Amino acid sequence: MNLTPAADIAALVCDRLRAHHSCSVIRLGDGEGRLLGWPDRVDFDTLGKHLYFWFGHADFSHDDILRMQRDLEAAIYTSDVIGLPNAENYAKDELWQEPQRWMEEHGLLGHHVICDHELHLQLWREELLPEIVAAADRVSIITCRQVVDEMRDYFELPYLKCYKIPEEGHTGRMRTKHFPNTYDQLLEELKHNAIGELCLVGAGVLGKAYCAWIRRAGGVALDVGSLFDAFAGVESRSYLSDCLGDFALMAHVEPEAKTVVQ
Repeated sequence: MNLTPAADIAALVCDRLRAHHSCSVIRLGDGEGRLLGWPDRVDFDTLGKHLYFWFGHADFSHDDILRMQRDLEAAIYTSDVIGLPNAENYAKDELWQEPQRWMEEHGLLGHHVICDHELHLQLWREELLPEIVAAADRVSIITCRQVVDEMRDYFELPYLKCYKIPEEGHTGRMRTKHFPNTYDQLLEELKHNAIGELCLVGAGVLGKAYCAWIRRAGGVALDVGSLFDAFAGVESRSYLSDCLGDFALMAHVEPEAKTVVQ
């Protein structure tokens, strides 16, 4: 399967922003694969490990999990660009193959622009994210991290709105109320997302649904996942263990550009 380069995805997103056309760019990994494969190919114990990872607990009702699954599926159907795991991911675990398998079963391959699951890293490393941000009329973020000031400085933004969500269970070390409490509240807020607004989303599996709602409201949603963790210097993923300093925004901001708050 041919994967569209990150530079082409960046150009597509910039075009949508400048034309005030909606767009959703999401990425699917092994966690989404567990939810998509449940219950036919993935048992509850296997799914439950990632529910703990996301939410700090797995005692969701059948209807709760079904809702999460259906919202994820709807987000896939309505997205414009989908990042799928690459060959290196496939070698790790069969669960990484579930997103592509699910899309093949539902006849969706060929209906979306397909890129690498690691698009968020490529956009940063190839210095494409600043171009995307610059093309937007307004910018907002969905994250649990305290990175607003650093992002405003680095991207030279006059204003940056943050939709705060609970920290993931595996780094927060506690049970969260992200689903359904924060989830339902945020979906209501995102109905009013502005046309021409870019929203950078880092919210795990629920982030895919947030992207869908942003698109529906006329905005542009870009799933950057754990990039916010990297910006904040939080080693939340194995890939960050050797390169965290390459992403932390504080290392990239010129001293005179920083505003020191007493």
